[in-house]
Amino acid sequence: MSAPPPSPPPDRPAVSVGGRWRVARTLLALTARAQGWLLGLLGGALALALALLLSAWFWSASPQSLAQALGWTADWLADPTTGQRPLTVEGVQGALRTGGRVERLLWRRNGLEVEVRGLALRWPADLWPALLLRQTVAIDTLAAEHLRVHDQRPDRRPEAPTPPDRLTLPWLRQVALPLHLDTLVWEDGSAVTVGPIDAHYRYGPLPTGTAPGLHHTLVLDRLAWSGGQYSLQAQVQAEGRLELAATLHGQLQGPHADGAPPLPLQARATLQGQLAGAQATLQARLDITPSLARPSSPNAPQLQAHATLHPWDPLPVRAGQLSLARIDLASLWPGAPTTLLDGDWAVHSSDTPPDARSPGVALARIGWHLRGELRNGRPGPLDRQRLPLERLQTHLQWQAGDWHVHTLNAALAGGTLQA
Repeated sequence: MSAPPPSPPPDRPAVSVGGRWRVARTLLALTARAQGWLLGLLGGALALALALLLSAWFWSASPQSLAQALGWTADWLADPTTGQRPLTVEGVQGALRTGGRVERLLWRRNGLEVEVRGLALRWPADLWPALLLRQTVAIDTLAAEHLRVHDQRPDRRPEAPTPPDRLTLPWLRQVALPLHLDTLVWEDGSAVTVGPIDAHYRYGPLPTGTAPGLHHTLVLDRLAWSGGQYSLQAQVQAEGRLELAATLHGQLQGPHADGAPPLPLQARATLQGQLAGAQATLQARLDITPSLARPSSPNAPQLQAHATLHPWDPLPVRAGQLSLARIDLASLWPGAPTTLLDGDWAVHSSDTPPDARSPGVALARIGWHLRGELRNGRPGPLDRQRLPLERLQTHLQWQAGDWHVHTLNAALAGGTLQA
């Protein structure tokens, strides 16, 4: 007996055109409503962010905003374990929007102490919008009455520095920063005091028609130290070969003759070369001559020095020459003995081995030659701020970690020395 034929599938109910339209209209309504909710959330978030920005902007103009911002910074820098705060601020006045004054600011960490007194800060009202929107920082006034740096950090074993690939500042495109210091005191065993100091620092592209790319530029208009006045112009590329050019000018006082007034001297030092790459080379030169404002004489003090430097080598001085004529060290460096030096010196070394990455290893593996003659027209005992040396002639060699004396003739106060 054969199986009955299969029954046909039941017919699906037909959907009318009107029903389809109602479903589509419902979906469109839900989509529009979701879009409205989303736009409302976004608008609320933008309104909240705008309200916060406006609140911060108005708060930044309040007289207490600068003190509050520095206080929050000090709290944020505090050690979470001990609670010690490396930053201390006192006597803060002014607004965060335009600047103010800080009577005392102290930073102390790991043996380094930096204290600033009488700090004055002024910047334009659009500093913060320019920083956020144009990545630009322009300060009108950065001045301090007294800056003291006390360095008690433990000595570290010197290592050869690593050549930089670039010297660009993170995120920023342009920086303009003036600086004025009445007094700077550097304490590191002995104290060195300089001041007043006036300087300007700029970062960014140079004016049209000059070298392309970003540059750091430092102009030191005035620096007073030990009775002399100095100025400096320095510029270095932030990218590429990192070309460096720096020129220092100085006006100082030197000896002229016994009983005569001091002779004004002028100093000029230059440093040029590139910093990029392990084989970077710099040329340094120093000249000290009588000032052009005074007529020179055959007995006027003069100093000429030249050196070839490899800044990333463990021992950067590769070769150098020095010529002296009637030089008084006391006129060049505070606390130095009074002298009247004449002479010529030369030094040169062999290439540093590539694997010598510390000064100790480099000293043990390279060779140095030092030749020179020195005459002192004003010898005397050290307790009278004189140098007990009349004449010195020598040829020394440093090889494999030892000195080798080829020639040594010295006339000392009260005797001679030969080797």
